[in-house]
Amino acid sequence: MQIIIIGAGDIGSYLAKQLSAQGHSICVIDIDKNKIKQLQAILDARVMHAHCANASTLADAGAATSDIIIALTPDTSLNLVACSIAKSMGTKKALCRVEPSVQREEWLFNYQAHFNVDIIFSPERFAAIELAKHVRNPDSIQVEELAKGEIELQQISINQSSPWADARLGDLKRVDNTLIASVCRDGESFVPHANSILKADDIATIVGEPRDLTKLAKLLHKSTRADKTINVIIFGGGEYGLSLAQMIENLKNIRVKLIEKDLERANDLVQILASTSIIRIDGTIAEELKEEQIDETDFFIAMSGDDEDNLMSCLQASTLGAKQCLTLIHRTDYANVVRNQGKNFGIIAAVSPKEVTAKEVQKYITNKAYFVSHQIQGNDLIEIDIPEGSSLDQQQVQQIEWPQGVVLLGISKFKKSQVPHADSLLEAGQTVHALVEKPALKAFLKLFKS
Repeated sequence: MQIIIIGAGDIGSYLAKQLSAQGHSICVIDIDKNKIKQLQAILDARVMHAHCANASTLADAGAATSDIIIALTPDTSLNLVACSIAKSMGTKKALCRVEPSVQREEWLFNYQAHFNVDIIFSPERFAAIELAKHVRNPDSIQVEELAKGEIELQQISINQSSPWADARLGDLKRVDNTLIASVCRDGESFVPHANSILKADDIATIVGEPRDLTKLAKLLHKSTRADKTINVIIFGGGEYGLSLAQMIENLKNIRVKLIEKDLERANDLVQILASTSIIRIDGTIAEELKEEQIDETDFFIAMSGDDEDNLMSCLQASTLGAKQCLTLIHRTDYANVVRNQGKNFGIIAAVSPKEVTAKEVQKYITNKAYFVSHQIQGNDLIEIDIPEGSSLDQQQVQQIEWPQGVVLLGISKFKKSQVPHADSLLEAGQTVHALVEKPALKAFLKLFKS
């Protein structure tokens, strides 16, 4: 594929190297001459030193015939303008990095539609999602978000103490806005129905709106910590730490403290965060951590902009009794070391913004009409839009003859998302999220032909 990358920073360079190695035709543009020189020395691709949002620059880069433009500079305005111009010139798909604040404003304004951008994202939010999974769903085997977090998927083991073990599904009270998409037993998966009996040690794939899904997860995996308050301390009040705090601060039974020593930034955080306590101390100093009762902390999560500070604060917290430590690591070589050796020092996870952003962005680098967003027990979790003229438009879910091996998980359009019911109305422009077994894929895609 022909791909234009705007921005030769850490994330842009990392993604360009990965995509070039996969055989794509890459053109990287950046205004910083030093970054361009560094990239030219290591990348087998076209590299341009130019202003990223000039029409002449984008024309020279091949925007008229490009498959994808990916804008990755730290400047949201520049990225949006470059993507919008490239799409107008003929680029088929535009992926745009924005500040987390832009994503937080999506309820107010549709930036994607206004600038004709296909996907907007932020590395800060991607990293926060990865770290939040450990806190939000400690009993889950796998956690994925759909529809920009409006819908969540979890895989969870059913234990013997669950009231749903050895019970007929049709006899149980349904949890609103959730569904059990599939069940894996002894290595074999099946879609449950009203007469299905769940067994202890079954792995259930459940889907729903996050708050309601938590209720279902607690019923399936009856945990002794279900009603226990989970204490979380976040070190670092930048955009990464702020994004994580906003994701978890209002969840039931979670108490969040955020450490930020800069007075001005701490005051800003007090105005933004609803129920997170802001603590002005140096998180790398053991004595100051000790005063915050670190020994009673369930999760200590280091999210500053400095890798050494993050590692040091985790080591201090672990030594002082924090039960589990997680960290953000900007350098990928550091991240690999921490993943391999970190558990010896109490660090259970290390997330690299470069790696997680590259992984998420590459899901959308396809010339197909759909995206495979995740793999669930060998089956594809697919996102596909309902086009104008499709036979699905203005039909209820129950009116469609869905192929065997297809489970609808969600329907979304802009900021309106739902777990589908029999009478849910399908419309052109909606995105359908479905778990599809490979033999059913062809028949499933045929339904979306216009």
